[in-house]
Amino acid sequence: MEGFREGLTAEQAGRVLGVTAARVRQLMRDGKLEAWEGDDGRYLFDQEQVRQLSRDRNAGRVRVARGSGLPETAADLEAVLTRVLDAAMPRAVEAATADLRRDLERERAARVKAEREAAKWRARAGG
Repeated sequence: MEGFREGLTAEQAGRVLGVTAARVRQLMRDGKLEAWEGDDGRYLFDQEQVRQLSRDRNAGRVRVARGSGLPETAADLEAVLTRVLDAAMPRAVEAATADLRRDLERERAARVKAEREAAKWRARAGG
């Protein structure tokens, strides 16, 4: 049959994408999914485009072995650890910077105190 395209209903596309049918229709309105009107008046969505969108949306997600709560592969574990470190690094750097600033101020105060003490001793010694 020339011109016949098999499509997914909004509900079916939603199951593939892991979203509701309403969200699928919103994706259509936003221009992220193309659709056409089927014979029964419902919108139909291109299967390959839905699958590609699903792949694109899941590209950054980490697969977890069912029921274990653990990443399936070493690459998945690395992705989890990278995300955790990327999220924690700015806070760790900020905390380390604050510690270094406190240490620097403490050292400056100790130097000023030592210079004053040295000036007193020089003055007493007559020099």
